[in-house]
Amino acid sequence: MTRQSGMWLFYALIGPASWALLNHLDKYLLGRFFKDDAAGPALVVFTGFAGIAISIAILLSGAPVLALAPRQIFSVMGAGALLIASLIPYMIAMQRNEASIVASLYRLTPLFTFALSYAALGENLRLTQIFGGLLIILGAILLILDLEKSARRLDLPTFFLMCAACLMNACTVVIFKFVALESSFWSSAFWEYLGAGIFATIIAFGISPYRHALLALLHSRRAYFLVPVTLSGDALNLSANLAVNFAGLMAPLALVSIVSGLHPLFLFAYGILFTLFLPKFGRERLLRRQILQKVAAMAVMGAGLVTTFT
Repeated sequence: MTRQSGMWLFYALIGPASWALLNHLDKYLLGRFFKDDAAGPALVVFTGFAGIAISIAILLSGAPVLALAPRQIFSVMGAGALLIASLIPYMIAMQRNEASIVASLYRLTPLFTFALSYAALGENLRLTQIFGGLLIILGAILLILDLEKSARRLDLPTFFLMCAACLMNACTVVIFKFVALESSFWSSAFWEYLGAGIFATIIAFGISPYRHALLALLHSRRAYFLVPVTLSGDALNLSANLAVNFAGLMAPLALVSIVSGLHPLFLFAYGILFTLFLPKFGRERLLRRQILQKVAAMAVMGAGLVTTFT
């Protein structure tokens, strides 16, 4: 593996490592503070506000933010809006179902990314990379599969919510790479996060249920805890997106998306740490059967990684 390929893998791994931690945080906040109201999904507004802060930081760094053509600016700002929009069905799905199930459905993202990057960018993968990617996805599903519960009918609303989230997420990374390859990474990032902030502002003031939920939240005592925690999490989320976007400039997007399939592995690892040291924040079942299942799943994912990069 070349030095450059090793660097893209490093940046690509920042995504699943950060997102898995944020999944635990989202589930904790939704379970502790929110039920079936609009306040949970409305928390994505803070992601847009964090995006504005990052775009200001990029501007102050001296990046040539005006180097993009108008059509490029419009495209990448649309990608930022899609980034925020993709979080809304995700948050609704988190309210409907278990975090592990929602995380498993995120494994649909590589399929959308592969199709879109093939159509828009002409990217292709070798057969060994496709096979390795399928192994990683299979291991991810095995990692979160609950073998003790009786079979249940498919929760179609949750499934379609996550399909929408994955499709919008895939569109975001493909549009960003298309523009960034024509211009520059940091100028594209500036306009993407500015677009995210503008879209979040439209949501905050233009959609009545979200506006009322946010105002109620900001006037409550829980705001003193929720606002800084949520903004910190959103800053981490956007930083992880930046890292994955940067990796996407050095490798095919489908391959970067496959590496993101290690997300459930990080989810499980954090779950163990929380169970042992912070059980109030999150718990992971550590019975012998579950441990054997997780070890088998991690072995499949490891085999997928080896196959992908040989």
